[in-house]
Amino acid sequence: MKNHSSLIFLITFLYSFFAENIFTQDSKLNIIVIAGQSNAMNWHSNAALLDSNTDDENIMYYFHTGIPPSFGNPIPFNSTSDNKWTFLQTQTQNPYVGLFKNFFGIEMTLARQLYSTIPKLAVIKSTYGGSNIAVDWSKGIGSGNQLYETMLSQIDTAKKKLEQQNLDYEFIGFFWMQGESDASNLNYANNYESNLTNFIKNVRSDLNTPNLKFILGRIGIYLPSPFIHKEIVRTAQLNVANNDSEVEWVNIDDLNLDTDFVHLLADGVQILGNRMADAWLSISTNIKKESLNENGKYFLMQNYPNPFNPATVIRYHLKASGLTQLKIYDLLGREVATLVNKQQMAGRYSVEFNASHLASGLYIYQLTSGSFVGTKKLLLMK
Repeated sequence: MKNHSSLIFLITFLYSFFAENIFTQDSKLNIIVIAGQSNAMNWHSNAALLDSNTDDENIMYYFHTGIPPSFGNPIPFNSTSDNKWTFLQTQTQNPYVGLFKNFFGIEMTLARQLYSTIPKLAVIKSTYGGSNIAVDWSKGIGSGNQLYETMLSQIDTAKKKLEQQNLDYEFIGFFWMQGESDASNLNYANNYESNLTNFIKNVRSDLNTPNLKFILGRIGIYLPSPFIHKEIVRTAQLNVANNDSEVEWVNIDDLNLDTDFVHLLADGVQILGNRMADAWLSISTNIKKESLNENGKYFLMQNYPNPFNPATVIRYHLKASGLTQLKIYDLLGREVATLVNKQQMAGRYSVEFNASHLASGLYIYQLTSGSFVGTKKLLLMK
């Protein structure tokens, strides 16, 4: 009886501790912003290849996408939600310009994955193909396509619509997939690091969110001519992430590209959305930045969400390749699940643990790889 009471106390204490998590402590609407150029938009991803998901109708969505005004053919902005909130959905080119009339960007899988841990979620998408950060996305200048001001104007309209409904909200993340256009100009490429740093600073200031988390999609390694300065931009993106604990980058080098070797296809867009969600969750759960770098250490992260029911995700980073095992134990040391038992290359991994067959309680998960052994606790509450 004493042991049972102690366990109940421990579970109650842990639950009250984890309940302070930013995703459950209030009922605000959590807004994420997606911005950038064509790989964020993305006309190259066929909407017919995206699976339907009933969660979409529970995720609020506001979008304004297309090509910058200077392109002008046939009209600059060809897919919008008409200054209104709707629900998460694929977009339709109107009028139809080319490629796939019905398309989608990183918002679909990104929002779906975040929704599993952030029930009150809203997405604002402001993406424009062929745009550069040097001029088009620069704040307060008189030239270029003034996309920074366009984005802020759309965000302001979206906010006013929420305020008319007396909805309380906060911005929790900004997802940026851009840089290809800057890689075609040496001057733009050389200034990309300072331009991106200033962009992040301006967004945080204008949204009144000094610690807003940014996730950067790193431009691809296979970009052809005229994107000949891609390595300068790729290095700049890493430097910005490494110099700011609230910024993380994700890799797209292994994702499927269209025949132009620039634009992601539908499956690549979906994977990128998932990776961006993973990256945001990683820096939103107090994971030390140095543990997530490309050449980082072995690291076992706290599962998320925690407490959970019935599924949670465990993330880890391997410094080197080797036999890797990820196992779950109960408090008596009995193995209840093996999630990983195979050779894995160096890199980041995430594994879902579904505990629907287990009783509520505290469990231990342990990662072993090479000489590394890491152990953490997780709490199942049904």
